[in-house]
Amino acid sequence: TIKSFKTDRTWVQFHTPPIFSGKISLLKVAAKGICDLCADKAPFNNKAGNPYLGCHHITYLSENGKDGLKNCVALCPNCHAKMHALNLDEDKEKLLKIANQRYEKIFIN
Repeated sequence: TIKSFKTDRTWVQFHTPPIFSGKISLLKVAAKGICDLCADKAPFNNKAGNPYLGCHHITYLSENGKDGLKNCVALCPNCHAKMHALNLDEDKEKLLKIANQRYEKIFIN
């Protein structure tokens, strides 16, 4: 899937591999509409009627983080912005614990 968005000065295009889209779907279903950081219900539904949560990489891909379920969480827009603005160690530790528990629940138990 090729997506585009416009910044102040230019158009940017990027490719979303199908595996990434499937991982996001699994992550969001497992989150059950609840933000992994604040534990509040998603603030609104998307056009398809599903709770709106964003996929966040706990360790950024640009910092050699993995693109897998052990490094991804579902966040409400407010918490997603908080993580990108502050990236607090205590929040990262909490999210890593949640991601690992979710991974074990899905794939090990």
